[in-house]
Amino acid sequence: MSTLTTTTLITRPTLGTGDVGKSYFETDSNKILVWDGTAWNEWNSDLVLTPGFNNNFSTLLDGTDDYIDCGNDSGLNLTSAFTLSAWVKQTTADDNMVLFRRTGANGYQIRLNSGTFNYYGGTGDRNFTTGLTSTTAWYHLVVTHTGSSVTGYVDGSQAGSSYSESITGVATADFLIGKHGTSPTNRYFNGYIDEVSVWDTALSSSAVSDLYNSGTPSDLTGSSNLVGWWRMGDYSGDTDSSSGNPNDGDTIGTVKNAANAGTHDGSGSGGALYKTVTP
Repeated sequence: MSTLTTTTLITRPTLGTGDVGKSYFETDSNKILVWDGTAWNEWNSDLVLTPGFNNNFSTLLDGTDDYIDCGNDSGLNLTSAFTLSAWVKQTTADDNMVLFRRTGANGYQIRLNSGTFNYYGGTGDRNFTTGLTSTTAWYHLVVTHTGSSVTGYVDGSQAGSSYSESITGVATADFLIGKHGTSPTNRYFNGYIDEVSVWDTALSSSAVSDLYNSGTPSDLTGSSNLVGWWRMGDYSGDTDSSSGNPNDGDTIGTVKNAANAGTHDGSGSGGALYKTVTP
């Protein structure tokens, strides 16, 4: 009788295209893992297959100087309609900047401001809801903009009311994850950010609910109008600054844009870390 080599979520080996078929038993999740050359295929305890999509890593930002810079690519000029999405877990419920791309009044940003989830697009903060002060829960934050109105969602459900608002114009600043890019520059995210995604269309409320997926990030491969998807360690080509293979606690070098790798890939700054999703 043969036995499978054991591993854990944190100690999963880094494999390549030549390792197709290597199999492991993951002791902390009770899953059987089989490597297909690019990703892990997982069978859970009921032997149900979840092929090819794993969400093992997030990024940890220290609230002081850590962030991800995705550059100033025209593919992020969202001028007619868009959707912004991120999974976040605060270490402290402060003025936490989540996503930012603004030049003066032009552009967009979303943040958690001491528990208040809001969007800014040039005409003042649009506060969707308050009370998001947990430092143990993951929140899924989404903002959709139709070009004439902006709506916020938390964990798949609409938060508060929509606001009438136009899109203010093209921002020439870099797209930043976890940092406010202009004065005041001391607004950094303190905590974990994962699975950041951007569409150049406004998703419907049902699509946002599907995206939340009962609290499990969705596989966005092939999603229409997806222009940015930063997986924070789970996409091929995501690296740390030394070995080139993300591991828990590694300093982030490059986070590839899984929607179109090579365009607005992200670079870690200030000591941003790859961390397992459940730290």
